[in-house]
Amino acid sequence: MDLHLQYVTNADGERIAVQIPLTEWEAYQAEFRKLENRLAGQKALKAEAETATRTKREGGTQHSLFSFD
Repeated sequence: MDLHLQYVTNADGERIAVQIPLTEWEAYQAEFRKLENRLAGQKALKAEAETATRTKREGGTQHSLFSFD
């Protein structure tokens, strides 16, 4: 994503803030939300895999979604 940033400077010419066009900010936020959701899904899968591994190691019974018919 190519951002068109504008810098705000103080009287000494030092950068103190950044401005970004609203449409670019909204696109950035939408992409960030997608990545957050993907990461949450990956974390959930990892947690489920760890649970299955622990259950198997401890000799517990594992069930798939298909075994609840």
